[in-house]
Amino acid sequence: MKRFYLTNEQFTTNTIDGDEFNHMKNVMRMNSGDKFIAFIGDEFDYECTINEIKKNYISFSTDAQVLNLKNPKLKIDLFQSLAKGEKMELVTQKCTEIGISTIYPLFVKNCDVKANSNKATRLEKIVISACKQCGRSQLTEVKTILTLKEALPILKTYDLVLFANETEQSTRIYDQLEKNKNAKSVALIIGPEGGFTPAEIEQLNKISTSITFGSRILRTETASIYLSSIVCDYFRS
Repeated sequence: MKRFYLTNEQFTTNTIDGDEFNHMKNVMRMNSGDKFIAFIGDEFDYECTINEIKKNYISFSTDAQVLNLKNPKLKIDLFQSLAKGEKMELVTQKCTEIGISTIYPLFVKNCDVKANSNKATRLEKIVISACKQCGRSQLTEVKTILTLKEALPILKTYDLVLFANETEQSTRIYDQLEKNKNAKSVALIIGPEGGFTPAEIEQLNKISTSITFGSRILRTETASIYLSSIVCDYFRS
């Protein structure tokens, strides 16, 4: 069955309007009696049936509530330094599909974009689309932009914090995952295209474990997807 994201208001009133209404009626050409899966951001999928298709909305009934087994099983959050629009969108899309729970956009010294460049509405739509693709029902939350100073107290709350540090020479990802296999929460830190400054690296090394990706330097969006994939796969999240 096709999956559609509904707001709490749409779900409680059993009416679908707006973008999802247009998609169901005009793109998918759905009819009364057709069944679909609704998700609203919680841990469940809802099996539904279309009752009526009106000019501006669809009415439906909910047939069953089913626990969604594709949601992340472990809190793995990404602290992503701001990058140009398309790169942030790519990171948001792919890391949602991979299993990241929360994305914290970071503004640090070498970011090549302005601190107000995080387009929340656009990223929210990307998250919803990615959840439809991968089958999860809980949305990745994209937070407001933080400075490194604001992020440090949050990072201290995690069981494991991995910092992708291009100056690190020896500490590998899997070694740290094995040492922290019982972690209940994990934070991943990715720098900007220009890298973190020495002062920022010093700050991050105090509250995290620096890791290396080997001899190659990855783009910021590649590094995020690469590290998220490894960590989510290791924890089967």
